[in-house]
Amino acid sequence: MDVSRRIEEVKARALHDAQRHARSGDAEAVTALGRTLEKVGLLERRLLALVAEVETLERGDVVDAEPTLQPDAVPLREVSEAKERGRQARSEFLKLLKTRGVTLRPERGDVIFRTASGVRISISYARERQAGRWFIGLSSEPCQAAILLCESGGATKPLELGSAFLAKYGTRFSHSNGQYKINVVRRGDGEFFVKVPGVGAVPVHELVDVDWLQ
Repeated sequence: MDVSRRIEEVKARALHDAQRHARSGDAEAVTALGRTLEKVGLLERRLLALVAEVETLERGDVVDAEPTLQPDAVPLREVSEAKERGRQARSEFLKLLKTRGVTLRPERGDVIFRTASGVRISISYARERQAGRWFIGLSSEPCQAAILLCESGGATKPLELGSAFLAKYGTRFSHSNGQYKINVVRRGDGEFFVKVPGVGAVPVHELVDVDWLQ
């Protein structure tokens, strides 16, 4: 039996059991099965990324040889400080938008927002840990767009991931703890790219036009 079929069977069984336990009021079992389904979703995305990489090799396409940046193991104190920097960066970015006539309404904490027209946006932050490289955790909640705040030397560049980018590449990224793990690189010419598993480096651009945020 192939791996994808096995994953589908595990998913179907977990869904069936979750519905059964929900009817009987067993909240603990439902919660545990929810974690199982989240793991199944992660496996599905990994399998999709692996298949895409194999297809890339079969086509003979040039493979991006740059190493993928992985998050370093850091003390809890540094994790807390990083979260605080992220909150401050998002706050400063929202203030900047207000000076340009744009007000985003918070929907979930300081991570998910909505525009006045109803567009749901995720805003994430990371500080440069290696020269020209950022590792960003982007909320996996459904959104129509995302903004990546990339800090380097005290300056922050907001990069825009539009609906077309998320629809085309969103499920290719690895996923854990409610976040997609995204690698951003800046090349020597100052251009930014997101490294998409199975695809390579996809160019992204700094947010300049804010009209769509109205």
